[in-house]
Amino acid sequence: MNNQNLTRALNLYARTLEFTHENEFKIKSYQNAAEKIEGFPYLISEDNMNDIEGIGSAIALKIKEIITTGTFSQFENFFSTLPESCMEFFVVPGLSPKKAGQIYRELNVHSIDEMLQASRENKLLALKGFGKKTQEELIECLEYYKSNKGKFLYGHAVPISQTIFKEIQQQSSTLKISLTGEMRRGSNIVSGIEFLAGFENEIPDNLNFNGLRKDDSNSAPLAWRGFYDFINGTPKNNFEKYLNLLFPPVPVEIIFCRKAEFFRKLFITTGSKEHLKPLLKNAPMIPMSEEEIYRANNLPFIIPELRENLFEWEMIKENKISEHPVTLSDIKGVLHVHSRYSDGKNSISELATHCMKKGLSYLGITDHSKAAFYANGLNEERLIIQKNEIEKINREIAPFRIFHGIECDILSDGKLDFTDEILKELDFVIISIHSNLVMNEEKAMKRLLKALENPYVTMLGHPTGRLLLRRKGYPVDHQKMIDACADNKVMIEINSNTYRLDLDWKWLKYASDKGIIFSINPDAHRTEHIDYMQFGVTMARKGGIMPQQILNCMGVERVGEIFERKG
Repeated sequence: MNNQNLTRALNLYARTLEFTHENEFKIKSYQNAAEKIEGFPYLISEDNMNDIEGIGSAIALKIKEIITTGTFSQFENFFSTLPESCMEFFVVPGLSPKKAGQIYRELNVHSIDEMLQASRENKLLALKGFGKKTQEELIECLEYYKSNKGKFLYGHAVPISQTIFKEIQQQSSTLKISLTGEMRRGSNIVSGIEFLAGFENEIPDNLNFNGLRKDDSNSAPLAWRGFYDFINGTPKNNFEKYLNLLFPPVPVEIIFCRKAEFFRKLFITTGSKEHLKPLLKNAPMIPMSEEEIYRANNLPFIIPELRENLFEWEMIKENKISEHPVTLSDIKGVLHVHSRYSDGKNSISELATHCMKKGLSYLGITDHSKAAFYANGLNEERLIIQKNEIEKINREIAPFRIFHGIECDILSDGKLDFTDEILKELDFVIISIHSNLVMNEEKAMKRLLKALENPYVTMLGHPTGRLLLRRKGYPVDHQKMIDACADNKVMIEINSNTYRLDLDWKWLKYASDKGIIFSINPDAHRTEHIDYMQFGVTMARKGGIMPQQILNCMGVERVGEIFERKG
């Protein structure tokens, strides 16, 4: 049992307690234990459990049981009393377990579909604590969940695809392999993982992909189809059934072709269909590369990420198709990182050391501001203490540099969480909306536009507040928002968190045309999150953004000059 699954087990148990209306203290104790285990740097075992502060003896016994058996009795007993369809209540983003429990008991609702039907028939209005607005929000929540079934985050699919890629290579060294389809185009949400495998004379015999489950009924001589399962084999207990709902099987397809056909087949399977339409007529039947296909159409090579029939043709006319699109190696530093001062898991020194080991030149610390009390946001006094610590560390680790910033909350009225006197003392300021997310477009735009007028704002963070597959963002007028950033010389973040990828790639071309400078940011809360940068780079490539348009593709001295000019 790894720490991640142990954390999930404790959080799930806390949710079952909410479902049955247990007391808040007990619920919170399990949530706190889960948080502590999530941040523990070593694999939890019976030997080191006592090294974690704040975990009581009762919870310690449950942790021991989970480590030993893979589940625990109360958890198994709870789900054995419910119809199996009720387990899905615990994986719907935004669905309160407490409310789900009330609906289950008082309306005898046993599934998501039944809950949605009861909501549409206004049956929830008869329940205590449910008004029309709450019911409407629940309908939206359930419909959004159902509409996203069978979809997966690009950032979650990437490590799975890398594992499968290695497995295919190990099966046969003679195969020529590439990702293809949505994954190769870098779509932020995908329906599965596709590979193209070219063979010389015949498909190697006895291919057996460990960790993959073949769907014989859907496979064909030149197409292996199946699934990557988070849980290997049939779930052995209710916790594994829950994990199977939380992380459903990912469809995998491996298309085989002769090596002579490989590049034409790669071009076709990469797509998109709309991008291919004007190009296939002139495409050679046996090209030696994809570049040859574009040359046959008198076009420059278009990277896979851009092939969406959205603005690649316009970029060609404007001579903006770059021979050197941004890559991860162009990134010189990271500028949206949280430390232990707020809700991060690492110290500033640990974060700086990690960045130096990755060959980066600078780090931007941007902990939450005081309004984000739930994230241990900094007040003025703690901000000064942090500033002093950063100055001390900078003296010790030069020429590497830590820039002192803040992720400052945009309050409900559009004002910022700190005064100008505080903000002007920082190296840079990211502004973001974290609270009161339910608002109409007029309210959202009024809030954003006022905040963007502050002269000390450096960049706008996760501009729409969306969490892919979990919640929609608040409604914004993208053009007005981007125009305001341009007018006020405010940069825009490409947030690399797998759930955010915000600003959406579809709006990067418009922002680029307005002269916006971008910053690809990991929004990291622990050292491992620095690796999120790869997903932001993919989105920048998808939006046609070049390295010279990206702040953290610039050297440390240049970034420092830009920050000083803004301040």
